[in-house]
Amino acid sequence: GEPVVLQEAEGFVGGSDIAFGGGLYLVTWRYWNATFAARVTPDGEVLDSRPIALHASQIYSEPVVASNGTSFVIAWIENRKIYTVFVSASGSASAPVEMGIGVPDNHFLNEVALASDGNRFMLVWTVARPFLGNLLDPPQATVHSMLLDAGGAPLRATESRLGEYGLSPRIASSGRDFLVAFSGLDTLEGVFVSADTGAAGTRVSLGATHYVYDFRGLTWDGSRYVSTRSVLRGIEITTVERDGSTSTRLLPAQVTSSFGQDAASNGAGETFVLTVEQAGAPRPSFRVIARSIDEIPATTRRRSARR
Repeated sequence: GEPVVLQEAEGFVGGSDIAFGGGLYLVTWRYWNATFAARVTPDGEVLDSRPIALHASQIYSEPVVASNGTSFVIAWIENRKIYTVFVSASGSASAPVEMGIGVPDNHFLNEVALASDGNRFMLVWTVARPFLGNLLDPPQATVHSMLLDAGGAPLRATESRLGEYGLSPRIASSGRDFLVAFSGLDTLEGVFVSADTGAAGTRVSLGATHYVYDFRGLTWDGSRYVSTRSVLRGIEITTVERDGSTSTRLLPAQVTSSFGQDAASNGAGETFVLTVEQAGAPRPSFRVIARSIDEIPATTRRRSARR
């Protein structure tokens, strides 16, 4: 169908995110130094002719959004602090809530991710230290998580430190737990986190990080977690069972390009990997393909988790 216009913009528009819940989508984005959101029905009707203005300040990160099935929470980093806003299905938005996260001197908040188990939310963030040029003292980027209540307020007693070094955090939920994944020093790591207490549990390896171009996709498909990443050989897809066992599939490089991948699930046990693939000759063109991962043969045996 026709594209849906959410805002007529004359200037810088930053990154965006989208979530579905309560029978509608909520899209959030940056425009100059402000964060906006708009509700969109599955038929493409924009319910907010004037976008919902959430906050205006010096926002460091792009906003992220998640839904618990009935309402939404949006989070972003701003001036060494993380804020959340609760948005109801009717479009009313709360005032921003500061998470109260302490950041050591000479460190900064780097990235943020968000997901829901269908009731509460889990916030994930990284705290980084700048690289000062000393190879014997490499930059540090620790990974942290904390549960939020159904309205997006922090449950500070549930804060956990998940990793001593990590970048590009992603999070998904089975409804009974969360899986947090991030790029470590030499492996792509996954950590199961309790939806009840926020405590870290089983750790899994999702593969080596050498020659990884892009780690982007992490989703729950109704029976397992699925992560996708671009590697030299193509796109690697790892499925993770709730007991922590994993298996891997590969879309070869000659089938797909090594960029522009993500994973999406229909929530009914089937996951699709979205890829950008070259098509046509003599003039090369590109197209986006959705392919069920069950059509892709497994390339490794199931591996057990480490506790």
